[in-house]
Amino acid sequence: MNTIIKNINDVSLESLPVYKMSGYIDDIIKPLKKFGITHFTVNYNRKYGKQNNTLDFLTNMPEIFKIYVDGKYYHHLACGFPDNYMPGYFHIRDILCGRNTHSKVKEFCSILYNSYNIGSGIDIVKTYEDRTEIYFFAGPSYFNSIPLDNLFLNHMDILERFILYFQNVAADIIERSTLQRCFFGGGNDSTYLTSKQFKQCLIEKQIFTNNIGLHKLETQHLYKCYSLTSREQQCAQLILQGLTAKEMAREMQISPRTIEKHIVSLRRKTNSKSIKQLIINLSRET
Repeated sequence: MNTIIKNINDVSLESLPVYKMSGYIDDIIKPLKKFGITHFTVNYNRKYGKQNNTLDFLTNMPEIFKIYVDGKYYHHLACGFPDNYMPGYFHIRDILCGRNTHSKVKEFCSILYNSYNIGSGIDIVKTYEDRTEIYFFAGPSYFNSIPLDNLFLNHMDILERFILYFQNVAADIIERSTLQRCFFGGGNDSTYLTSKQFKQCLIEKQIFTNNIGLHKLETQHLYKCYSLTSREQQCAQLILQGLTAKEMAREMQISPRTIEKHIVSLRRKTNSKSIKQLIINLSRET
């Protein structure tokens, strides 16, 4: 099937997977709702030629996506070129308190709060060779009298593991979304989240790092649990970070075939019948 790439202004939003699959996405995030997370969106920002990029979204609240598109808020938030994002995470307040925050950004955050009771939110940014993925978790300012931002910070491991879980259970939906991605203005150098001012703000507050997320999944004791070799432990760490076999091969500077052998060994030692089960078993031990 050929990839469908259209201008977002020329398509019916209701025809896109972001609308059609919203109910299924809402079912997937049900475990997160006990932490006060009511809203989830993932934005896939993919390279398309040297001067353009394409975006596709999945969310449990497509009505917010419609506002996002109709108001063209993407021009000021998530329409930057994939290479210009920094991996890590940040909160809504980091955007609102940043220097020179565009009025449209504040306007969109105001809509989230006033119309959908979204007062706290966290974005986890993951960068790859061909794309940037931005995972947005959000909810009310307080949950059971506890600031939701505090819950985010104290449960980053759960959010990271949910991303791995989502990547597996929603693989077919993600593929469909990829095949129907759209141009959102063709890329924008002035997007606030990729601006030098915003990056500097995050660095100064020690919010961003050059790693994939501030919370690292520890795998040292996997040596003892499963008698892993050093290479197998390294593979386990990269698997938990969501890398594919090819990406792992580049990271470790070995062949993809060798990576596959390590994965087979990991599955055998952890008694995992599939990659999905391997991720679950490794996550339980981290």
